[in-house]
Amino acid sequence: MEGECTVGYIEISDRLPIYGSEKDYMKTHGVNGWNYLIHNNGITYREMVWNEQRELWNAANDGELIVTPNVQTSKNYMGTVRRWICPADGKYKVKYNFKQIAPNGIPDKDHLTSLILRRNHKTIEKDIYDQKSGVLAGFHEKEMTLETGEALSFEFYNANEKTTEIIEIAISIEKCEYDGMKIHTEAGGLYISGAKYRLFRKKR
Repeated sequence: MEGECTVGYIEISDRLPIYGSEKDYMKTHGVNGWNYLIHNNGITYREMVWNEQRELWNAANDGELIVTPNVQTSKNYMGTVRRWICPADGKYKVKYNFKQIAPNGIPDKDHLTSLILRRNHKTIEKDIYDQKSGVLAGFHEKEMTLETGEALSFEFYNANEKTTEIIEIAISIEKCEYDGMKIHTEAGGLYISGAKYRLFRKKR
């Protein structure tokens, strides 16, 4: 379908998108690619439900299995998942910072929670511990080439039926390059150039 239209304004930004576990936390699955699930050691996955009163995601049948803007829990051989779906092909810088909050400051070394980072269900990182404190903790940064629709899952799993583990986590996923598009200034104008189009706006 072809035709003419009037454009009120064009907003141009030279910043690449950043997807954050805290800033993008919403009460709807799929917003900015984020989804919230529970799992039993990666065997089966089920979507969490939004709790309007507590303003957080929890398991449908267990209010202690939760995902908040900066916390995930795990208990009784069950875990929680933040899953991000890649919106476009390209290179991404993935950063995640996490720490297990040990009850009474004493980590359960016999049944430590596992961090499992999966890419389309394939495990690429698991079980990272701070050697000094004995708890699950660390900051990691990876650069990945991802395809549209690929999933990155940040999962926690608890092998202790008696305790609920609490993990603080912050995730940032930043696109490293434009999709075949360049922005530059030249001769008093702003140019956007790509394989399909070239736009020029002259300054007044």
